[in-house]
This record gives sequence, structure tokens and C-alpha cells, in this order.
Amino acid sequence: MKKMVAALLISLTVAPNTFAVVIEYGRGNQQLLGKVLQADDELQKGQAEAALRDANEVLRIDPKFFPAYLIRAEIYLASGKFELAVQDCNVGLKIEPQFVDLAIMRAMANRGLRKYAASLAELDHVIAIRPPRPSMMAMAFNQRAWLRATCPDPAFRDGQKAIADGKRACALTNSKSAVEIDTLAAAYAEAGDFDSANKYEQQAINAGGNTATYRAHLASFQQRKPLRD
Repeated sequence: MKKMVAALLISLTVAPNTFAVVIEYGRGNQQLLGKVLQADDELQKGQAEAALRDANEVLRIDPKFFPAYLIRAEIYLASGKFELAVQDCNVGLKIEPQFVDLAIMRAMANRGLRKYAASLAELDHVIAIRPPRPSMMAMAFNQRAWLRATCPDPAFRDGQKAIADGKRACALTNSKSAVEIDTLAAAYAEAGDFDSANKYEQQAINAGGNTATYRAHLASFQQRKPLRD
């Protein structure tokens, strides 16, 4: 009997961006995909324990269903369990090395572990291989800009490079994403251009998103203080 194959779109809302992944799986794996998407929805609603149960269940059934490692890594990242997030990214990338979403997630987790060199190297690699999905290029540029703008270690900060990366991320999202605009504002603040930082932070607020965080950023810029992550 001929295997039925369906093209499935995975769209996981991973803070602070959306991961959209097209993969092909047979009908049996559509149920696993449904569980992964359910876990993602639960996480966005603040139901982290339920999300983790669903992700664990998917990986119990099929330890090679790599999208589940992404959502579980996100769960760990959100709860500050950075080592576990890195471990899941490592496993997922062994299964599917082209799944750059996991590479970017690993860079974020390594930043949480204060392994800034590893985080920057990962983002440099992702950008160098030019992933075909614009959303992933935008996220890689955005994450690199954020690291260069807000890193507590001054050795990794570079306001001008952060601005360049931030502009690329905004261009790839048509300057409509509050997340990328917020990062660009932070980049200008690191470069000492607080007028531009204030302008772009106000744009981020107007674009919606986590406005409480963005208003706190704006208050910092108005006091001529850059952000530190």
C-alpha cells in the first residue's frame, strides 16, 4: 500500500518570534503534530506543566519527532532551565541538522547560560548558511543584534553592529514586528543615540506586543540608560 504523505505546517509561537516549519509526514504523525501544537498553545497560555506533559508524551511515542524537541526546549528556556534546553536542541539537531530553529534556540539558551561566545558563534553560523525561510533569517539577525546591544559582558557589545543587524531583522519583517523594532531601539541605545532609541521604542509600543516590557525599555532610554540582559 502506498504511503500517504501530507505536507504539514508547524507554526510554533516561540518567544519572541514565530517558528514556521514545513515538513512532510505520514498520516500517523499528524496526531503527534497535533500534540506539539497543543503543547505550544498551552505554553502561550501559561500552562507550562501541561505543555511539558504533551511534549514528553510525543517524544515517548516517537523520540525522533524533532519538532517536539523545539517546543520542549522552549518550555525549558521559559523556565530558566537552560542546560536542559541546550540538551534538547543538541538531540533535535542530530536528528535533523537542517532544522535551524533549534540552532537559534540553542543560541538563546547559551546566552542564558552566559556562554556568549558559543551563542554568537551559533548565530553567525545560521546567518552564514542563509536559511531559506525569511522568518529564521530575521530571528537570527534579531538575536545577534540583541546580544550585541544588551550583553552584560562588554567584550560582546557593539552598538553599530547591533544597529546593522537590527535593521536587517526589521527589513525582513517589513518593520511591522514589535520584537525586532524593540531590539533596534536597544541597539541605538547601546550606540548612545537615545533620540533614535526613544523613537523606535515608541514604534515598538505602537506595534503592540509586550507593551509593559517595551514601556520599561522606553523609560530606561529616556534616562539615557542602555539595556542589559
